[in-house]
Amino acid sequence: MKRYVAPSSVEGEIEAPPSKSQTIRAIFCAALAKGKSSILYPSFSDDAKSSLRVAEAIGAEVELGPKNALSIIGGGFEPRKLDWNCGESALCLRMSAPLAAVASERVIISGKGAL
Repeated sequence: MKRYVAPSSVEGEIEAPPSKSQTIRAIFCAALAKGKSSILYPSFSDDAKSSLRVAEAIGAEVELGPKNALSIIGGGFEPRKLDWNCGESALCLRMSAPLAAVASERVIISGKGAL
């Protein structure tokens, strides 16, 4: 059986599904950077929500913007809370541990479930 393929073009736009791990990484980068950062099309998984709570604990301000974009105003690293709950997110824990190590005060990192 012979098949022939003719040249053609494809057009359109798609939105890739949000990545949980990329969202968590972006949250921590934005929280540590000075100034305002925007994360477009973030994941709102439980792990990402845990990371947002930790970002606020380390001194960032988090706002939900239009089209569910996240605006994070980071101020460097000035922890407001010393108890960081990573929920069940291992990546959040791995991103938090080095920050806790350089904090000027003792920090408690907690989790739940399998973590």
